[in-house]
Amino acid sequence: GGGGRSGTGGGGGNGGSGVIITKELNKASGVWSMQSQFSAKSQGTWPKFFVSFNAAIFTVAGGGGGGFGDGGGGGAGGALLAPAYPLTTGQTISITVGGAGAGSPAGDGGNTTFCGPITMTSNGGGQGGANNNPGTPGGSGGGAGHASSNNTSNTSGGTATQSPVGPIPATGYGNAGGTGFLKLGIPSPHGGGNYAIGGGGGGAGGAGGNAPTCSAPGNNGGAGGNGLDVTPTFGSAPQPFYGPTNGLYAGGGGGGIQPGPPAHAGGPAGPGGGGAGAHTGTGCNAVASTGSGGGGGYASQSGGNGSDGIVLIKLPSAATPFASVSPGTNTLTPTPGCTSVAKFTVSGNLILA
Repeated sequence: GGGGRSGTGGGGGNGGSGVIITKELNKASGVWSMQSQFSAKSQGTWPKFFVSFNAAIFTVAGGGGGGFGDGGGGGAGGALLAPAYPLTTGQTISITVGGAGAGSPAGDGGNTTFCGPITMTSNGGGQGGANNNPGTPGGSGGGAGHASSNNTSNTSGGTATQSPVGPIPATGYGNAGGTGFLKLGIPSPHGGGNYAIGGGGGGAGGAGGNAPTCSAPGNNGGAGGNGLDVTPTFGSAPQPFYGPTNGLYAGGGGGGIQPGPPAHAGGPAGPGGGGAGAHTGTGCNAVASTGSGGGGGYASQSGGNGSDGIVLIKLPSAATPFASVSPGTNTLTPTPGCTSVAKFTVSGNLILA
């Protein structure tokens, strides 16, 4: 307590703070004492309780670059969709996002890997073939460059290499690229000169289009293959984590062509982020972070770049409080029902504390 007043001088001092002392009298057999619990928690040795749950996981590899000189469209990165992947808290999962294939010179896309208890690997998309060359195999195959002989379609599109992954199960998505075509000395009403066309790159949702073999006006470069729609799994568009393609990913690149307008145009981009083929200049680049293929180039021009892959992870309400992502470029977005979606556009970690 405070000091008492001395004589008739100044007031006494303030009293001290109170204190509570707890004494554990007894405990049940097999139960840790309070002192033991406090010590174990302080030292980080207190037992942790883990939560088991299923997550939906979608992985897409990097898309291939478009081919040079009336080249084929780049193939999209292979895709894997696991609607019920078993996970538990208390682990950190490494994720590698595959890089884009370049368009000059053309290159294949990089693999995307989810290194959980069961590894999921999406194969990079194949590059589009340059003039006179076939497309390259990949998650989805690259489209072929224009054919090497007059009036033929003797250049082939690249085959698809993506396969499903067990025993999760995870369904694999990938398709072949389209064939090229060449016809020399077409009449001027159809554009004049040589009719040289690249095939479309394959997409996760459909094969790349073959180059048309008729030079009539309106027959354009091979179309990029369709991408894959993930909105049935991750929710209807728009969502903040979808980006500009609204839940559609891994479209193939369109094939390049000559001659160009007004008679002909480059192959259309595959829905889901593919780059359009060129009828003048270089092929169009794919939409960023969609795992799509770049468009084929015109005449002596290079193709467009593919795009980096992406990983989406839908976490249930039981797991959301324990989840975080790194680095900060990646995101964790709350969704209805106390669930969340982790989006990886660069390599990093999913942390389940």
